[in-house]
Amino acid sequence: MTDKPACAPGADLSNDERLALDDFLASPRFNERAMDLATLEGFLTAIAIGPDIVMPSRWIP
Repeated sequence: MTDKPACAPGADLSNDERLALDDFLASPRFNERAMDLATLEGFLTAIAIGPDIVMPSRWIP
């Protein structure tokens, strides 16, 4: 069995990586404009499974 590289599609984040990402999103550099991790997961899930294609130029900014 081979392990997936961390950047492979479908690779899960470790608990430490999730905590680091959550801390990063909550950092003062974003002036409270960034989504928290749970909201970000929901947002990206909606983009992925929604009935309409949303171009990256619309959702990345």
